[in-house]
Amino acid sequence: MVIASTWIPFPVSLGGVFVLFLSSSLAQPNLVGRSDWLLEWDSRVRPIFLQYCLDCHGAKTQKGGLRLDQIKTAIQGGDSGRVLIAHGSDRSLLVQRLRLPPKHLNTMPPMGYPRPTREQIKVLADWIDRASFKQDAKDRVQEKNPKPIVSYSKLQLPAENLTFQDHIHPFLRHYCYNCHDSKTIEGGLDLQDSAEKRFDEPLNKWNRVWGKVSRAVATGSMPHPSQKHQPSERERELLTLWFEKELDSRITPDSSRASN
Repeated sequence: MVIASTWIPFPVSLGGVFVLFLSSSLAQPNLVGRSDWLLEWDSRVRPIFLQYCLDCHGAKTQKGGLRLDQIKTAIQGGDSGRVLIAHGSDRSLLVQRLRLPPKHLNTMPPMGYPRPTREQIKVLADWIDRASFKQDAKDRVQEKNPKPIVSYSKLQLPAENLTFQDHIHPFLRHYCYNCHDSKTIEGGLDLQDSAEKRFDEPLNKWNRVWGKVSRAVATGSMPHPSQKHQPSERERELLTLWFEKELDSRITPDSSRASN
C-alpha cells in the first residue's frame, strides 16, 4: 500500500490499527514552509519577546510603533519599517539591535534591562531565517538596502555649532521620543510632530513648545527621572544654550520673545 506524502496531523484508522503520520519523510516538505515557523512562534519565539521586550513593545506601549506580542504586528514592524527580514536575520534590524554591546546607545533591550542570552538570540535568528512571511516590493528594497544603525553622539560641540538636524533632533529621538512621540504623547506633548512637522511654525507657538522642552531638560524633569537613559549635565546645558541661540535667531524687529 502506498501512502500519499500528505501531512496528516491526527491519528487515522487503517484496518483497525491507528497510525499517526509523523514520519519525517512525509512531514518535512510541508513543515519547511508556513506551518513550521508559525508553530515555533508560540513555542519558542514569543516567550523570548514576553520575557524581554513587552515593557516597550507590548499591548500597552509600542515604542517606535513596534509591537512584538503578536506575530502579525511583529512582522509589520514599526514606524521605521520592518524589523524582520524573512530569510535574512543578519539584515533584520531587530537582530542587529539585540547583538549590539550592552552599553551601546542603540542596543535592545536598553542598557540596564535584562538581556536575552546568545542562545535565545540564535533562536530568534534561526526562526527568521526559516520564516516564510510575505514581503511586498518596499520590503524587498529594504532587504537589499537596510537602514544602517546610526549611533547617537552626545552633545559636545560648542553651543554655537549645534544644529537642530544634526544634533538636537537626534538628542530628542534618543532621550525623549519614548514618552513624547506621535503615538505616546505623554502629558499632551508630541515632540515628534513639533520636531518633524511644525519646527518652522510662528515664533509664539514655537517658543511655547521649545521653551517648555528647554526648561524641562534643564531642570531634570525630561527625560523622566525614572528613565534609565539620562543626558549628562553638560548635554542639558548645551540644549538650553542651543534653545537660546535658536530663539534669538528667530526674533525680528516685528516680533518679540513670546511669553511661554
